[in-house]
Amino acid sequence: MMAEAVSSVAEPFVMGIYLLDLIYIDSAYPASDSIMENEQRSNQMNNILRIIADLQVSCNYDHLTTLPHVQKYLKSVRYIEELQKFVEDDNYKLSLRIEPGNSSPRLVSSKEDLAGPSDMSAIVKFSRRPTCPDASVAASFPTPPVPRHRKSHSLGNNMMCQLSVVESKSATFPTERPRHLLDDSVLECHSPARSHMPSARLANGLSRDSSESSEFSEELPSGLERGRLYATLGPNWKVPIRNSPRSRSCVYSPTGACSCTAGGSTGVITMEGPLRRKTLLKEGKKPTLSSWTRYWVMLSGSTLLYFGAKSLRGTERKHYKSTPGKKVSIVGWMVALPDDPEHPDIFQLNNPDKGNVYKFQTGSRFHAILWHKHLDDACKSNKPQSKETKNGKQGKGQVAGAERHIPLSRSYLATSELMTKCVFEFYWLIEEAMLEVFKADGNTSSDLSNAKVSTASPTGHLCRGKIARNAITPLKDNKTFIISPYFDDRESKVTRVIGIVHHEDVKQLYCWFCCQPNGKIYVSNAKIDIHSDRFGFPYGAADIVCLEPENCDPTHVSIHPFAHGNIDQLPRFEIKNRKAEPFSVDFTVCISAMFGNYNNVLQFIQSLEMYKILGAQKVVIYKNNCSHLMEKVLKFYIEEGTVEIIPWPINSHLKVSSKWHFMQDGTHIGYYGQITALNDCIYRNMQRSKFVVLNDADEIILPLKHPNWKTMMSSLQEQNPGTGIFLFENHIFPETISTHMFNISSWNTVPGVNILQHVHREPDRKDVFNPRKMIVDPQKVIQTSVHSVLHAYGDSVNVPMDVALIYHCRKPLQRDLPRESLVRDTILWRYNSSLIMNVNKVLSQTILLQRLSHQPKVIQEGSKCRGEIANSTITPLKDNKTFIISPYFDDRESKVTRVIGIVHHEDVKQLYCWFCCQPNGKIYVSNAKIDIHSDRFGFPYGAADIVCLEPENCDPTHVSIHPFAHGNIDQLPRFEIKNRKAEPFSVDFTVCISAMFGNYNNVLQFIQSLEMYKILGAQKVVIYKNNCSHLMEKVLKFYIEEGTVEIIPWPINSHLKVSSKWHFMQDGTHIGYYGQITALNDCIYRNMQRSKFVVLNDADEIILPLKHPNWKTMMSSLQEQNPGTGIFLFENHIFPETISTHMFNISSWNTVPGVNILQHVHREPDRKDVFNPRKMIVDPQKVIQTSVHSVLHAYGDSVNVPMDVALIYHCRKPLQRDLPRESLVRDTILWRYNSSLIMNVNKVLSQTIL
Repeated sequence: MMAEAVSSVAEPFVMGIYLLDLIYIDSAYPASDSIMENEQRSNQMNNILRIIADLQVSCNYDHLTTLPHVQKYLKSVRYIEELQKFVEDDNYKLSLRIEPGNSSPRLVSSKEDLAGPSDMSAIVKFSRRPTCPDASVAASFPTPPVPRHRKSHSLGNNMMCQLSVVESKSATFPTERPRHLLDDSVLECHSPARSHMPSARLANGLSRDSSESSEFSEELPSGLERGRLYATLGPNWKVPIRNSPRSRSCVYSPTGACSCTAGGSTGVITMEGPLRRKTLLKEGKKPTLSSWTRYWVMLSGSTLLYFGAKSLRGTERKHYKSTPGKKVSIVGWMVALPDDPEHPDIFQLNNPDKGNVYKFQTGSRFHAILWHKHLDDACKSNKPQSKETKNGKQGKGQVAGAERHIPLSRSYLATSELMTKCVFEFYWLIEEAMLEVFKADGNTSSDLSNAKVSTASPTGHLCRGKIARNAITPLKDNKTFIISPYFDDRESKVTRVIGIVHHEDVKQLYCWFCCQPNGKIYVSNAKIDIHSDRFGFPYGAADIVCLEPENCDPTHVSIHPFAHGNIDQLPRFEIKNRKAEPFSVDFTVCISAMFGNYNNVLQFIQSLEMYKILGAQKVVIYKNNCSHLMEKVLKFYIEEGTVEIIPWPINSHLKVSSKWHFMQDGTHIGYYGQITALNDCIYRNMQRSKFVVLNDADEIILPLKHPNWKTMMSSLQEQNPGTGIFLFENHIFPETISTHMFNISSWNTVPGVNILQHVHREPDRKDVFNPRKMIVDPQKVIQTSVHSVLHAYGDSVNVPMDVALIYHCRKPLQRDLPRESLVRDTILWRYNSSLIMNVNKVLSQTILLQRLSHQPKVIQEGSKCRGEIANSTITPLKDNKTFIISPYFDDRESKVTRVIGIVHHEDVKQLYCWFCCQPNGKIYVSNAKIDIHSDRFGFPYGAADIVCLEPENCDPTHVSIHPFAHGNIDQLPRFEIKNRKAEPFSVDFTVCISAMFGNYNNVLQFIQSLEMYKILGAQKVVIYKNNCSHLMEKVLKFYIEEGTVEIIPWPINSHLKVSSKWHFMQDGTHIGYYGQITALNDCIYRNMQRSKFVVLNDADEIILPLKHPNWKTMMSSLQEQNPGTGIFLFENHIFPETISTHMFNISSWNTVPGVNILQHVHREPDRKDVFNPRKMIVDPQKVIQTSVHSVLHAYGDSVNVPMDVALIYHCRKPLQRDLPRESLVRDTILWRYNSSLIMNVNKVLSQTIL
């Protein structure tokens, strides 16, 4: 080693050799962010440091005399500059000997060479007006001469901004104050180096005269330099603001050099900053060992330069090496910005040719987006991009040769950084001018005929991206919502996307078409046409219209706010109506939107049957929500083929109003987005239905002169040729005024209005407009509102009232009118015979006959209500195939007793409820409906609702369940019917834990969870206990006496063979996970009348709010954002109990069995394509049946709560077992509560165990 050879030399000179060794060791064994240091690195570093320490101790300068005038000179600026000049001259002379000035061009370039091979150098003569930043540039390019020696090789990488002092390595970015070469101290601002211009002769043979020198030495004020020209992203991130009309920026360095930058230039630093890099794939294979490595990364044109780290943790430029260790061209690469809320600061670079994939970490989402944008431009910078125009002709204002990049010679651009920065501006202006031409041609004016389609065809690119299957899909801006795209060639070949947008915030969108089989991606500037009938709401229906490629019929489209990006990250929407086909139906009725737990069952059935009688073959319903009974009716019509349901969860995305006009109440869109749904329905049926009928479910267009719609429309079309829109006048038939006619007793138990009994209409009022509804030819409609068409190809006509009217049975508009002031109109009775028959048929197959067969019947009178009252939690019937948990009164739809039980899914076919009514002693027997829950997971036994209609004139307090309708009630166990009396909620939050089994002994974690529930707002915890340890019994006793815990004994293994698994394993067991699902359903009904919310999770799970201090404020916010929602689902995240920290290692807790959750704050990362299960907080009064991770049937909507609002902290054994510690995500959100939690846990332990 050289260090040994010079060991006899004086110590101060030898130390430099050892310092160089440290740099080599650091390069060979880079530092990692891991707590564990690399052993080889550590040993070799320590050896060198030990020698240096000995040398430092051995140095003795006591014999030297301090001379004040020498000290003063050594500290002066003059000395530093002189010494600096000597160093530079020595380095320059040395480099001339190594690389003579007249040497031949180098044939091979080093990876360290920023400018590339020397044979790409050139001399450029240029002139420039002193108008930077917004001046134009003229340049001429002579033939490149033989390259000469480049002084920048010895003086650094950036000569134009580093002459007499060392500055920031990038002239593109604002520099910090200049520093001395020797000691890195800040140079005084009055130093002559600031004002003195160096020699006019520069390296590479480039010279400049005095005029150029003075021009380049102009400076901006420092405030303008750093405030106006730059946006600062952080201490180590700076990018230029594009503030000129040509989207370029001009930077004045402190030395006076002026450089203009553009994102895609070669040799100009577009972006730089500290990054961490990790290799995911190397030549298509996952590396054996991959760790994060720190670099200072520069993007120069399409080249990435990596500067290795000099220090362990520094993030400033000075902490990284001055020369790059890697230099990579990224032309043809792909950059991706994953939508990962867990790691928002990540982006990926893929080299498809070599199969290499790298992951980068920036430190923030904003920086990741910036890197993604610039890298994406760089990846495509040398790719040919074409601009297609109609009929292959050149578009308006199009620059000749626009189908390819301007032929910039890379050899010219590589001459020097100074030449590149100043000359490139000229090309940037030309390319920007071309871009302006294409933007002008593809603007959002009403005339789309001049819009151009820009194309790019990555080699081998396939049309990827996840296909969107939801009826409403939000874009990432959360201001644009896509419903569905439709092909529309009535004027030109366009894709018309029906959507919802914010009328002010959404200014620009692009359609991304991917054409098969060549994989070309076409991007088309979209015209955003917001409908004029917003009625004051901030959001409204919109047509997003894009010209399609000429030589392609795309099947899918993606919508994106930008013309650049990764199509693989965008949802793809199928373009409907591509293929024209004969009409499959004559009339389709569009009903939008069904909301508000819709339960007008009888009138809905009557309307549907009237539509069918009048000629409709299809009814499309945009369903937000409806009652459980209504769901049964819809299911019947779907199976019949009449009804098509379009899910319409608009309130999961926007605050909806049930009003049609804006009320200044913070809502976003009117009447549940009805107008958007109607427009979608027209386009959805444009190719399959001759006519579309636009009305509500309580409206029927009744012909007066014709028997049905078909003959009526034939007559109207004949009288009005060229007409596509027919408007019918609306007339109110108040549901408050009825007749005794058609009072059909079997219909009285069905909720809703019997329209046959309402035949009195309100009279017309002078000067009051009667709104209209429509029958339209969908192929003639462009945009529609509710009562009229906004834009159409055909004419509109008002149909006279003597031809047809709209029968609208609803609440009265003229409320104070007496009966005699109404107009009796029995036109509906024309259809009574067919209507009654059809309605009875539907009811018999859905509701009515089932209800009649289940109607309670008296079998005994004058008897006393005897029989033993059952007090066990689980009571088997004599058949041993049915187990009763508890009955509950439920009048949310009708007056029933709902019995929670467990039954065999095949062997139990019939059960009866026996009610004994006091004081008359009548015994009623009701046929039970057995509704086995769908989530048995293969086990033979499952949770079941045994539902019985109660007697009309009796409110029974107890019920018996029996397989037969006859017998002796005295021999049957009697069960108390709970929830009979409605009372105010006694608590806000009840936690249901089911089931505690397996001699449960995780005492410490249980106490911590209980105390966290109390801190977060729970007043009651219900535990279905099978068994637990003796120590756990003591803790439970404490909480029972405190009033927090209610224990429900759960001896299910005394009756059935239970499994501790959730799915059937063919092992002879009867029911899964100790009957957990049955217990959860019982807990919901048990707390339906006493708790506002019920929390469904296990004892090792805690729902942690991230934006709110407790559950109460969180739920208030969530309910305000999601009106009508009853089920809130929270994502589960595993915090492995195998990974712990030294924090909160409380010695007094170490003797308590169980996990200390405060020591486990590392969670497993999300896995692609792996579903994170959820647990719930529910409004129990809106739940009908629940499973573990979702609700099976409910009255309210469900919403997935975003992870930035709350998550489930689940401390348990790991699911991803082989993950190293550094792959976990450190998440200390639990520590917010540490002081209260520690105090409360200590209190419980002191009174129970310690």
